[in-house]
Amino acid sequence: MTQEKGFYTRRASGLVREVSGLDVLFYNVFMIGLPVIMLLALNWIAYPGSDMVWSIVICIIGGLGMTIVYSLYSAVFPRSGAEYVYLTRSLPPVLGFLFSWNAVIFNTYFVGFTAALVSFSAMSPLLTCLGLVTGSESLIAAAKWTESSMGILIIGTVVIVFYALLLIRGMRIYFTYQKVAFVIAIVGFILGIVVLAVTTQSAFVAKFNQLMSAFTTEPDPYNSIIQSAKANGYEWAPFSAWQTLRLSIWMYISLGYCVLSSSFAGEIKNVRRSQLVGMMGGVVFAGVIFTAWAFFGERALGGEFLRSITYLVFYAPQANIFPTLPWLSLFASVAANNIALSAIIFVGVFVGSLVLPGAEMVYVSRNILAWSIDKLTPDRLGVVDQKYHTPVNAVILVAVGGIIVNAIFAFAGQVSILLSILMWGEFAMAFTFGATCLVGMLFPYFKREFYKGSAAQIEIAGIPVMTIGGIVGTIFIGTMIYLYFTDDFIGANTPPAYATIILSFIVGALFYYAFRWKRHKEGIDISLAYKEVPVE
Repeated sequence: MTQEKGFYTRRASGLVREVSGLDVLFYNVFMIGLPVIMLLALNWIAYPGSDMVWSIVICIIGGLGMTIVYSLYSAVFPRSGAEYVYLTRSLPPVLGFLFSWNAVIFNTYFVGFTAALVSFSAMSPLLTCLGLVTGSESLIAAAKWTESSMGILIIGTVVIVFYALLLIRGMRIYFTYQKVAFVIAIVGFILGIVVLAVTTQSAFVAKFNQLMSAFTTEPDPYNSIIQSAKANGYEWAPFSAWQTLRLSIWMYISLGYCVLSSSFAGEIKNVRRSQLVGMMGGVVFAGVIFTAWAFFGERALGGEFLRSITYLVFYAPQANIFPTLPWLSLFASVAANNIALSAIIFVGVFVGSLVLPGAEMVYVSRNILAWSIDKLTPDRLGVVDQKYHTPVNAVILVAVGGIIVNAIFAFAGQVSILLSILMWGEFAMAFTFGATCLVGMLFPYFKREFYKGSAAQIEIAGIPVMTIGGIVGTIFIGTMIYLYFTDDFIGANTPPAYATIILSFIVGALFYYAFRWKRHKEGIDISLAYKEVPVE
């Protein structure tokens, strides 16, 4: 078999442009993960003297730099495949593929993890808090079941299968579902902000003590928690800019994912505008939501109380009288002191978590499709359904991988190890994000054949906007990578973490060269693909 002139023999990818800028915005807000603000508050205590609001602001600024690079890369290469398409056309192809491989492997893990997350950090808090507010032991028992192995397995599997079926029916029906989910989630999150904003600290103390009377004989549980933390070693610390920067890595885990709509650029109408608005708007919108929860949450609950209760969770659990994890959403429902309002808040947080596995599946499946179009995977993975315009086999493969990860999470019994792998995956993704920002910064200068005359050619005083965004994004991600190397609390700076990431790169290289050799035997030179823009 001889190679035809030009690499691509298929006339089109089979995808269609039916995704709007608003869909992109909603997708990125969900991909950022609004419920992560609860995680930020939970880990606040590990960084004495840090300020939650400023840590969010740092990530908003850094995230905006990333969005400029990614959205303009999408304008140069308006095709699905995200970093794979960008980096294989900008770097030696094997390096570009390896960064994409890393992203696909670890985001497949995230599919299974976020499906499990629906059980123990979304559904369980929802049922627990409604049980506490209503005094229903049945709801509390149901919450415990969702955290069990069988609960995680069943709920996670149902969630993944649901999204697989939704995505197989095409992006139009998926994004219709996403619009409905967005409204539900945002109503809950905004209601939580309003409740916290109108609640005084004294009012919260009274409501909290009333709730806790069912679990302790302490006359003043609120202040008892503060005193207990102090007795077990908690000390107040003055503001520290360094600790605030260190805390920002927990917001990077969320806001850093503001660019994953780049994975389906080949399905977006008016790519440059939609990606700019959708990515940048996603960062700003989610950042405002995060900032409001952090600011009003600290003001209503009291910073010392919030630090004290999380201190007891991590460092003195035996002295903790609070019956569950101190989620901000739970405290917002306590402040609301109303079953209906509490239900709306928790359903909003629940839906915000529920959408994550589906959003991850979109990202991974489109990367795999891009690999297949460039003949780096079996051709079957590049098949796009003619009716629904979706890569069915790629979606099924991602779903199977997610179900396996969810099952391991349900029955492995080593939750701490699985959570550590999550952090290792986040660490690995930082290299992919960082490489894209660094290469994007230089792209207008050393890849002028792609850049010049493209929709990304926007300059200020002769300096490409893509370069400016790349500088900001590279500094931001470079700082996050440094924090991963140095922060023991995150747990990604361990020999197993390094070994896992290195092993991922090695396996990816073997995969790449094995398929390159296979295609060479078939008379196909895949290196030609990287000199062209992929088919639309």
